[in-house]
Amino acid sequence: MKMQPSALIRKTAMPIDAYYYRADFFSDKGDFDRAIADYDKAIDIYPGYTAAYSSRGIAYAAKGDPDRAIADYDEAISLHPKFAIAYKDRGDAYLNKRPRTRDRRVHQAIDLDPGR
Repeated sequence: MKMQPSALIRKTAMPIDAYYYRADFFSDKGDFDRAIADYDKAIDIYPGYTAAYSSRGIAYAAKGDPDRAIADYDEAISLHPKFAIAYKDRGDAYLNKRPRTRDRRVHQAIDLDPGR
């Protein structure tokens, strides 16, 4: 029997991970508002959750809100300065706002992780 995403929250001993994975589920389905709400809950439980900030940034970007996406990528980077993918995603968000800014910020990601 397939478990519903909400059942994960009730079954897990670590609701932070359940909120995060349910948010990923909603994001994969294109339900970005529900994804953002669950990323918010994960961040409320653990404000240092770098991946939740980054993933919430992706959801905001998908909704067409690059400013909020950039703010989340900035927070992820401040928590984990070598998190190259957050630099790349932030550069993509800047591309939606100002193409020249993206180039400089994407170079930061390449400098941190040249293999990507």
